[in-house]
Parts: sequence; C-alpha cells; structure tokens
Amino acid sequence: MGENYQINITGSGQLNADAVAVGTGAKAVSHGSSRELRDEIRQLLEEVRKAVRDGELVEEVAHDAEELVEATEADNPDETKVRGLLDKISSAVQPVGALATTVSEIQGAVGALFG
Repeated sequence: MGENYQINITGSGQLNADAVAVGTGAKAVSHGSSRELRDEIRQLLEEVRKAVRDGELVEEVAHDAEELVEATEADNPDETKVRGLLDKISSAVQPVGALATTVSEIQGAVGALFG
C-alpha cells in the first residue's frame, strides 16, 4: 500500500478552500473568478513562448496563445472564439505534457469566464 497523505484538522479548526491537493506531486487548481482565469491564460502564454524558444512548439502556437489572451481580455469575450483557440492550442501542445495539462485545466474552467 502507498503512503497515506492526510489533512488533519482538530478542535475548532476549519478548512475553507476551492481546491485542495495532498501528496507528492499533487496539484489543486481553483478557477474561482474570471480574473484568475485570465491570469492563468497569461501564464499559459508565457509557458508557450518558452516552449517555442526551446524548440518544443512552433511559433504559430504562440500566436494562438496571444490571440487567446486578447480574446479573453475583451470587454465581451466571444465564447466560441475562446473555446476554438483553446481546442487548437490543446492539439498543438499534446507533446508537451505539462502544457497539455494546463490547457486541459483552463478548458475545464472557461465556464467561469462566461458564467
């Protein structure tokens, strides 16, 4: 049996969180607001740019990520355009595991932007 990671709260302690991760390599992501989502998309752009510089991705993916940032920061973002760009980026970043995970998480949180 593997290791048992726990969160112990005793007495009158409370845990109030949108997401919690426990254990080696655990990752919790909360997309509580559209502002946070936009921040994550800007961070994605930086990661994509780095992957392009490192030769892991082609320049077109960075252009798509730049367009995604612009689309999500518009006064009235176009949901179809945002989802389409995410789908296109998702396909392109599959060989780069960490980026594929990030894009998948963002795709799952896009509802916060349009909700």
